[in-house]
Amino acid sequence: MSLRNTLGCAVAQQFPQKEDQPALRRTLMRFADACGATGLSRSAIYRLIRDEKFPAPVRLTTHVVVWPSDEIQQWIDARIAERDAALAADRTQQNQGGRDHV
Repeated sequence: MSLRNTLGCAVAQQFPQKEDQPALRRTLMRFADACGATGLSRSAIYRLIRDEKFPAPVRLTTHVVVWPSDEIQQWIDARIAERDAALAADRTQQNQGGRDHV
């Protein structure tokens, strides 16, 4: 028995998510969507891809490349984590510097 969406196309049956995993809907993002989500320009994205610091695109056709949305979100989350770690390190260093003078 196959499931059908509103257009009558067969769709894969959804498997339940593990309790410790948030439900993510994996979609494909076009270039403009990736630029919009990250705030990066086209040239900045290609430069980061070349330097292996940004997810590589998936080629759908000769003229269309896309990115899995979860890979873009993971990249964004990693940038935020780097920022938070740097801020925490700065606070720790400032606190240690203040103790030396007391």
